[in-house]
Order: sequence, then C-alpha cells, then structure tokens
Amino acid sequence: MNRTSAAAVAAAAVLGVVAGSYAATLGIDLGSDDGRRAGEQPSTTSPGPSTPTPSTETPAPSSPAQLLYMDSTTIHDGYTHVAVDDVNIKHVRELVRISGGWLVIVGTSEETTFRGVVVAANGDQTDLDAFEGRWDINEDGTLFVASHEDGYRVTNLREDTVVDVDLTGPSGGTSTATAAFSGNAVLTGWTSESGEQTTIRSDLASGKRKVIPTGDLTGWTASPRGLLMAGEVFDEAVSCLEGGRVLGDHDDWWRSCDWRGYGPRPQYSPNGEQLLVVPSETDGLGPTRYAVLDSETGTVRQEIQPPQSTVGAEFGDNDEVFVLVQKDAAGKGREIYRCRLGDECTKEKESSVRLVLGAGV
Repeated sequence: MNRTSAAAVAAAAVLGVVAGSYAATLGIDLGSDDGRRAGEQPSTTSPGPSTPTPSTETPAPSSPAQLLYMDSTTIHDGYTHVAVDDVNIKHVRELVRISGGWLVIVGTSEETTFRGVVVAANGDQTDLDAFEGRWDINEDGTLFVASHEDGYRVTNLREDTVVDVDLTGPSGGTSTATAAFSGNAVLTGWTSESGEQTTIRSDLASGKRKVIPTGDLTGWTASPRGLLMAGEVFDEAVSCLEGGRVLGDHDDWWRSCDWRGYGPRPQYSPNGEQLLVVPSETDGLGPTRYAVLDSETGTVRQEIQPPQSTVGAEFGDNDEVFVLVQKDAAGKGREIYRCRLGDECTKEKESSVRLVLGAGV
C-alpha cells in the first residue's frame, strides 16, 4: 500500500553510496535484475496529456472510491462507522485502511516517537510498540514496518506478531528510520560510518538481501508492487523529486525540480502508475494545485485545481483524489472534496469539527 508517513524524521541529503563496498561489508549478492519481480509484467503506460482526450479505447472509469475519514470519536469508512476510544483527534497523524480494520497513527509535533492503534471492524483496539521515522503498510494491509527501539521490525497486524526477517544494517551503520515495503520485500535506510547513505532490500520470502544504489535520495518510498521508487534529492540547494526502477539503473531515473511530494514523501496511486505531487514552491497553508505524474517517466498526466486552504490529499483509487480543506482561520471546520481525474472537484463532506482524511484501498 505504501502510505505516506506523517511521523517523519527530517533526513539530510548525503553522498551516494558505493554499492560494491557495502556488498563486501554485508556479504550481499548485488546480482543483476531487470527491475521486475517474478510474475510482474512491464508497465505499458505512456504519458498522457494534462487534459484527457476522449477516445473509444479509453477504459470505463472505476466506481466511486469509498471515502475514509475520522472525527473526534469515530472512524467513518463509507457506510461503516466504528467508535474509537482514548485517541485525541488533534494528535492523529494518519488514518489508513488495513486488512480487517484501520490503523491510526498518533503523536504530537514535539514527540520523536509515535504509536499506532489498530482498530478492528468490531471496535477492538490494539496498540503497536512505539516507533519513529517513516513507516509503511504492505499492499494487502497485513504487515507494518517501522524503526523501533530495537531496530527495524515488520509486524503482522492480524496476529500482532513480529515477522522473522533480517533487517540489520551494514557494520557500523546507523538507521535513518526510513522503511517501506516494495512488493514482497522491505527497503530500509542506513548511513555508514563515513556518512554514505544506502538502502537495503530484504526479500520476505527468501531472506535474500541486496544493496540498492539510491545515491543521495531521501524521504523515499516504493510503489505497491515494488517495481518503482521515488524520493527527494537536493540539486544546488533546490529540492527535486526523483524516481525510477527499484532494481534498475539509478543513473536512468527521472528528476523533476518543478514538483515535490505533498507531505514527508511521494504518494503512489494503488496501481503504482501515478504519483500525487504539488509545485515545488508550495508553502503556507496549502497548495493551490496538485498534479498527477506518470511514476515511471515523471511526466504530468493531470493537474487538479483544488479549493483554497487545502491541508491534505490522498488517492481514493486510481481515478480519484480526496482533498481535505480547512474552512476557516481557526482551523475547526473542515471539508472533503472528491476530485475525479479529468473533472472538477465536488464537495463530499462538510463538518464543523476537525477531520482527518484517511487512505487505503
């Protein structure tokens, strides 16, 4: 699923890693790979115009995405409403749909650690151990990865158990508290004793580990099926968005200094073919426009003109984006708009109280 983590730790851009030196340290087989996992087909998507052109070959749009949000007492997922206890809505950083329920991420801006609350469909709640940094949920919503006090850890959300997988780093290396699922593998971030940064890919099924040469990429995540990866680089003090194949040649990755992810890291659509971004110069309360990029080429597919005072956005499905809007300067009331790609945004929900927009398909 690869959701955006609101519990982010700022990471400085550092020198790219020399993959061979890490391979020698870790005893990891770098091997060769065409960038696809077994059974996955290469993407055939080509960049489209900003405004779609009608065509007899254009596939029919999907059914409307199901809106997920939370207020001070309840999670609302379509027609399902589940009460949540002992969670202060002011401290909720993320709400994610998972297998059999939802995950609520809680923490204040002053805290360096955060907690996760798993809410089952029947209302039962289970707390996850405290964690820090950039976390992630796998594609089917059953696994959670984050950096805990004892290191990176994958947790089975259905059973509340730790998955047996080696997520240790290079000798003398330190964790960057950045992790993401990449298909049936886990990516973890590390910094060496000399300050070089690298990413290690650990396969959950085979246990095989491989160094991924991501250069000076920070704030990264991977697409749900694990083919693609995107993050932030600094080009002469300018923050740029960069992306490409996880197991491909990093020198062939695209780079755009006109757009950036809105939030700690880029947001992929459920099928992994698109990235939700905002203009690089965006500051203040919120962006005045969003764009959807082709995640393999970095080209603009669509642009979205949201209402004023946006404070968040999430893919609802591959064809729709939900946008959270602050109603007034006091920040109490909020609205949620449904923006169907290629069409205008329409108001979906209005509330006089604070709302948190959820994610997940």
